[in-house]
Amino acid sequence: MAYKIKIDPKKQLKEPDEFISTMERLVLFSRENVKHLLVGFAIVFAIGVAYGVFNIKGRMDDKKAVRLEYDASRYYFGSGREKTGQDLKKAIETYQKILSDYGRSSSAPIASYYLGNAHMEIKEYDAAINVYKVFLERYPERRDLVPLVYQRLGYAYLAKGDNQNALESFNKAAGLEFAKIRDQSLYESGRILEQMGNKDEAIKKYKEIIAGFPSSPYSGEAQAKIKGLGGDQGAEELKKDDQKNKK
Repeated sequence: MAYKIKIDPKKQLKEPDEFISTMERLVLFSRENVKHLLVGFAIVFAIGVAYGVFNIKGRMDDKKAVRLEYDASRYYFGSGREKTGQDLKKAIETYQKILSDYGRSSSAPIASYYLGNAHMEIKEYDAAINVYKVFLERYPERRDLVPLVYQRLGYAYLAKGDNQNALESFNKAAGLEFAKIRDQSLYESGRILEQMGNKDEAIKKYKEIIAGFPSSPYSGEAQAKIKGLGGDQGAEELKKDDQKNKK
């Protein structure tokens, strides 16, 4: 007689029952929360659409800003002819439009820099100073332009006769390790210190040029300045410093 395996009916129905009950719970949950689910899907979809639209708009704004930048540069640089005051005013209007309408575009930092320069050229020094300050607040990551902006800010203050603020601006430009105009900024700092009657500090700036930028054209200027400020004694001290540096 064959042996029959007895199966407990309760155990036999346990797994299917669990599966059915789980499915039922999911169905019930979906029915009860259908509105919330639909809202969630709608939000996710809306975010995706908004992100896509934002990217498309950003690319379109960049293209429009580049066109305006081209127009502004033609006014600013004169397009092969001598530019006039009217050209600079048109350049200012166009650069301002880039900043007001496409402030997030890649053209905005360049527009800001040249906007300040254009104000400088028509001797609107206060306007130039304000533009340069705004640039430094908005675009501190632009390592290619920040030193130039500090330097131009120094010249704007210098044009107004504000030697102290001019000196601070040139010192900031000279203090940026990545700046390519450190020698020139040091030289301008030295000149201002001379005008302020601080001969010793001026000599220090000039010596810093000679020590740090020996091949710079400002190095020769600095040597002449030191000789003029200190006479033979200043020239002798300079020679000693040069010899120490060579050793």
